[in-house]
Amino acid sequence: MRVPKPSRTFLEMDELAALLQAASEQDEPSHEAAPHPRLGVRTLQVQHLLSKGYQPRQIAKRLGVAQGTVSFHLRRLGMRVGHGYCGRRVMVEILGRSGVRVGELCDVRIGQLRL
Repeated sequence: MRVPKPSRTFLEMDELAALLQAASEQDEPSHEAAPHPRLGVRTLQVQHLLSKGYQPRQIAKRLGVAQGTVSFHLRRLGMRVGHGYCGRRVMVEILGRSGVRVGELCDVRIGQLRL
């Protein structure tokens, strides 16, 4: 017995526009943090490593401190690392306009494509 294939569906342009709008509303805007007026040496080290792209757990390992210590210094800097996600709209737009599969997009790494 053959099972019928489901009919293929696609988004109309107005549906894609609505989806992009919803995704951008969910993205958390990145705010520039105002640093504490008197920063200690360790806080400046954390800030430097964060600006180089290290994650908090990598910073903790590199400085030989606990992750909680790194979190303390990040709060002191006014940073909210790991809270929220900014990229939903970009992901939805790439998926909606290019036709790549979700798994293919998730497998892309920094340096594998040029914009």
